[in-house]
Amino acid sequence: MIAVVFSWVGVALIVMGTLFTFVSAIGVLQFSDVFRRQHAAAKPQMAGYLCLAIGLALMMQSLLWTGVLLLAVLLQTLTAPVSAHLLGHAALRLDYLHEVTDE
Repeated sequence: MIAVVFSWVGVALIVMGTLFTFVSAIGVLQFSDVFRRQHAAAKPQMAGYLCLAIGLALMMQSLLWTGVLLLAVLLQTLTAPVSAHLLGHAALRLDYLHEVTDE
C-alpha cells in the first residue's frame, strides 16, 4: 500500500519538475534581458531538477538510487548558482546590459 502511495507521489513530483523545467525554457526564450534570462534559467530549473530527483527516488525505492540522486542534487546545487553568478558577472564586466533582440 505504501509503495503505491510513493509511486503516485513520485509521478506527481516528476510531472511538477517537468513543468518547472518547461517554464524555465519558455522564460529563457521570452525574456530579452541577459539578467532576466539568467534568472529564468537558474531558479526554476533548480526547483524542477530537485522535484524530478525526489520523484525518481520515491519511485525507485532503492537506497543505491537515492544515494546517487542525492549526490547529483548536491553537485547541481553547488554548481548552478556559481555558473549563474559567473555569467552575470561576465555580462556586467562586458557592459552587456542592453536588451537582447532575436532575429
